[in-house]
Amino acid sequence: MGKRRNCTRTTNSLQAYRRHPNLAKDAVAGAPNRIWVSGITYVPVGTGFSYLAMVTDACSRKIAGWHLG
Repeated sequence: MGKRRNCTRTTNSLQAYRRHPNLAKDAVAGAPNRIWVSGITYVPVGTGFSYLAMVTDACSRKIAGWHLG
């Protein structure tokens, strides 16, 4: 029997889904509203967790939109 984790496992990195290339890897955001980046994380709530998705402007680093679900 292995060691028990202290946290909830939310990511399965060993999946068969296709990974998309990073199209903005070498791009420079010279002005607002040119490049938007997104990310997803989880937030503990009550007895479980919810996912938080955000869209951010790469130049100003302001949140352009978000959804918690």
